[in-house]
Amino acid sequence: MRRSRLVSVAVLFVCACGANGLASGSALESDSAPTGTPASVPGTLMAAESGMMPTTPDGWRAFSPRPESAAVTSIEPGPDGYVLKAAAVSFDRTLQAPAGTTGADVELVLQWAADGRVAFDKLNLVPAEAPAARKVRVAAVHYRPSGSRSGLESVQKAVAYAGQVASTDHPDVFVLGELLNIIGAPGPFESKAEPIPGPSTETVAAVARAQQVNIVFGMLEKEGSQLFNTAVLIDRSGNIVGKHRKVQLPLSDAAIGITPGSAVAVFDAELLLVPIWGGKTTLLHARAIENGLHLAAAGYDYASEIVNPLGKVLSTVVVDGAPHAAIADIELSQRFREDYLGNWRDISAKERRTAPYQYRMP
Repeated sequence: MRRSRLVSVAVLFVCACGANGLASGSALESDSAPTGTPASVPGTLMAAESGMMPTTPDGWRAFSPRPESAAVTSIEPGPDGYVLKAAAVSFDRTLQAPAGTTGADVELVLQWAADGRVAFDKLNLVPAEAPAARKVRVAAVHYRPSGSRSGLESVQKAVAYAGQVASTDHPDVFVLGELLNIIGAPGPFESKAEPIPGPSTETVAAVARAQQVNIVFGMLEKEGSQLFNTAVLIDRSGNIVGKHRKVQLPLSDAAIGITPGSAVAVFDAELLLVPIWGGKTTLLHARAIENGLHLAAAGYDYASEIVNPLGKVLSTVVVDGAPHAAIADIELSQRFREDYLGNWRDISAKERRTAPYQYRMP
């Protein structure tokens, strides 16, 4: 089911068959389910009609878990009937109804916003088709170059192996290791740094074009006089889609003169792709769980692997000095429902509060 548009600091919940669970705050509710209607408390508005959406303002009445936290609410005339106000970013949300659903509680919730204001108009709840299948084959390559004459040769060796894997397993996306253009080659780090675009990105792009595969890999980038630990995303056509400069640098990176990135790059993707040198697998599993996303990590002192949104390892490699590739088929439309939580990916970002973690200069 698809729910109506929402503005600013509000959160809109649509629950199946009387499953009510309001957080502290106040709500505008329309109850079309036979059970689960909370008792009326001054503060918000709740519908008593049997239809999916009340056609008149009289179908709404007030509710709040605690009168002390209730928002000021009102109903005003609007161009299409009426507008509900509780004291503005718009979005539609599609929810998958559990099997056997016969009704829904519609809760329009404003929470944790001392000065927040929200208005709902043109409310609608309509059926939507189930999400289409979107299968993706992912490969996390474990390849540690050695004996190279240059950083570029290390890159060439790694992508040559990736090309072999691509020709037999046909993945949609590859992830390779971190700082690929410095590992296994002699000389100071800075001598192997390159601009983007440059020889290393073109080497990877050639394989991406030939095999029609997306590739993420890490490299030492040089821009002007600065060095960056950078991850690059190259698409099936060999185009550089974007790059991310490592923001949180370990002391080992800083000690060789690498500069931290100043921003977090955002790409049109539904995967966490991690070029890594080494680290604790538990921490990466936590990143998959807390973001509700599949994760693929490729490294050298790390068992390259693919993990689902619940932290389950779908594919991994044995670190034995030989090249390997962890390969898994994943379904991007799949939802992972957990007891008491529901679909964590769907709700985590809406429950997360960022204000308490923001540092403000005095």
